[in-house]
Amino acid sequence: MSQPQGGGDAFDLTPAEEAHARALFDEAFEKVVHTLMSRYRHLNFHESEDIAEVAFTNTLRHWRKIKPSSRASYFFKASDNLAISYFRKQQAERQAIHKAYEPECNAPPPDVEIERREKARAVRAAVASLPGNKAREVLTLQCNGLSDTEIAEQTGKSKDTVRSQRSKSFPQLREALSDYGKEGE
Repeated sequence: MSQPQGGGDAFDLTPAEEAHARALFDEAFEKVVHTLMSRYRHLNFHESEDIAEVAFTNTLRHWRKIKPSSRASYFFKASDNLAISYFRKQQAERQAIHKAYEPECNAPPPDVEIERREKARAVRAAVASLPGNKAREVLTLQCNGLSDTEIAEQTGKSKDTVRSQRSKSFPQLREALSDYGKEGE
């Protein structure tokens, strides 16, 4: 069994106090370690031993301030408090690691994204199948997010012509897209 770090000299204990401290250590150390492991299931044997050693060192540091009859319970309570602090630190570290590696994702779920892409592909194919380059050009530009004014500027057409070509091509586009979604049925 390991002995606490620092003997009587480090804590300025008298030989009688040092003998009493060694007796307490020998009697209570193993009980504290096993109590910690049973009470705090996340602690392994070595972690429990380390916590008990630090708690015993703290007990020695305050040896003369503690009533002789309360020293064993002080040692147990110090061990318990250190185990709780250790658990909280571990939990905070796990949360920080999880947060650091948690991807910030504003993208839609994969199935929604796949469906969106399939729809876009179907619309592009339907637009490409329309007769006449003028209507196809207007719808292609609109699918790219351009307004009627922007399409008119890019094509050199009036805004009214852009609207007219788009509205004439919609029935044809609906017909071309009528089979979309029926393939899976």
